[in-house]
Amino acid sequence: MYTSMSYGVYIFFASCLVCAAIYAYFFIHETKGLRMDQMDQIFGFVERGTDYSATMKETQREEIEHAQKTVANQDEKAA
Repeated sequence: MYTSMSYGVYIFFASCLVCAAIYAYFFIHETKGLRMDQMDQIFGFVERGTDYSATMKETQREEIEHAQKTVANQDEKAA
């Protein structure tokens, strides 16, 4: 089938490739180096109260406080 079409197959697939490249360049966002929460903001999937960075900061703060309490309790037991 393709052999009977000669160079028409090449032109067809080449034009598909060019159209896909133009579409990708203009309509698909660059996400290299972005965190998941930043990608959500780009694509519009952020809901109220689901800020990932704020949640992570709160979790890290809680973990630090827990570690400090643990160290303080160990120091008290050692003394």
